[in-house]
Amino acid sequence: MDFIPKSDVVSSLPLQMALFFNAHFSPFWVIIHILSLAIKYKALNITYQVILVAIHIVAVLVEVTRLYLGFVGNLMERIPELSGFWITTLILQFPVTLFLLANPEIYSLPIERAVDIVQISFICFEIISGLAAVRRVANHQVTKFQQQVLDKDEKID
Repeated sequence: MDFIPKSDVVSSLPLQMALFFNAHFSPFWVIIHILSLAIKYKALNITYQVILVAIHIVAVLVEVTRLYLGFVGNLMERIPELSGFWITTLILQFPVTLFLLANPEIYSLPIERAVDIVQISFICFEIISGLAAVRRVANHQVTKFQQQVLDKDEKID
């Protein structure tokens, strides 16, 4: 069994860098989408008007929550928050951003396409590095727990 010092850090630097840059990029992504929606709102049919307003509200709320969970989960090495980040990224934010990028019926402006491509790149990288971080933190905590159990057994004997 591997000995793990108490100060060993297993948080993911690539994930943290992606979260940092994504957190700084997200306000621009939100502003561009809101302004673009205001510009093209009248040109959309009523169905897409309702869908896009709802999707933008959900996307903003999920983005804030997702980035918070990613920061806390990665820096504090907490599996629940890190898993929550990974699940919200994969199940909520990825499909929403893909819908905004790929749906021709919403009349995406070129600036929207540009920021969506950057956002989907962040999301894809965060899905891959987030899964690796969850696995690494989980393995580290299992090893730490096993070491504590062995230390406790040695004290009893």
